[in-house]
Amino acid sequence: MIRKAIVEDAKEISKLMLRDLAHPHPSFPKPMIENFRKHARIEGIRKEFENPNLIAFVFEKGQRITGFVVGYKEEGKKSFLHYVTGNSKTVMVELVKAFEKECKSLGIKEIKTDTFEFMKSKEVFEEAGFEFFKSETLAPNLEMLWYKKRLIPKK
Repeated sequence: MIRKAIVEDAKEISKLMLRDLAHPHPSFPKPMIENFRKHARIEGIRKEFENPNLIAFVFEKGQRITGFVVGYKEEGKKSFLHYVTGNSKTVMVELVKAFEKECKSLGIKEIKTDTFEFMKSKEVFEEAGFEFFKSETLAPNLEMLWYKKRLIPKK
């Protein structure tokens, strides 16, 4: 079941993020991973719920949260999908669809996101219809890939 995330979900969201960060790809610089880990602590997640532009959903199976998606409304009818994770690609795709549906209901016309070549989210975004539009070198052997999806066709 997919539902909107609430601040009480912070502990489980933190666990999922820290699980993802437990064995990072070797291309990630250590300071970058440490910053991600710091942000993924329960306190950091709880703070995110104070942001009025937050768009977040969790996937619950029984009483366990097994995936989540988080992003933010931005200026100009746009949003940024910041992070998606789950126990399967299917769960992740469903979470991205829930994020898209919420964006459409808010009048958002475009979602942007980023990922890396070696991450599961790359496949998820491509399967969900996002289009690659640029890459950015962050470190030796580390390129960020940028994707976007128009929710309302151009006229």
